[in-house]
Amino acid sequence: MYSVKNLERISMEAGDIRKYLKLSDSEFSGFGEIYFSYANKNFIKAWKKHNKMTMNITVVYGEIKFVFYVDGNFKELILKGSESKLLTVKPGIWFGFEGIGENNLICNIANLEHSEDELERKEILDLEYKWR
Repeated sequence: MYSVKNLERISMEAGDIRKYLKLSDSEFSGFGEIYFSYANKNFIKAWKKHNKMTMNITVVYGEIKFVFYVDGNFKELILKGSESKLLTVKPGIWFGFEGIGENNLICNIANLEHSEDELERKEILDLEYKWR
């Protein structure tokens, strides 16, 4: 499914450090690629389901609404860059997200390189979820 945990934040006068993911973390399931994705305000990126990929996502800045479709039910999660959270999404979960803030950026450390062969996509209206 998916899980959320607090990230370690080290406060420093010169600027904070936010520890994201270590080899020894239970969420780490290998390395395939790191990518950043911008989410413009009120723009929705949905729906997709990875069949093999595990994603480890953090909101770098801004505010993002994530929606998951699990066992016939929708679950919502809002993450802010200021909160220092790690979202782990296991394979087999339909999800989408929407930019809520003015400037939004997520970072994903995935265990596999992106491949259209391992994921499924649906149009936004294929799942009956009210984004607004």
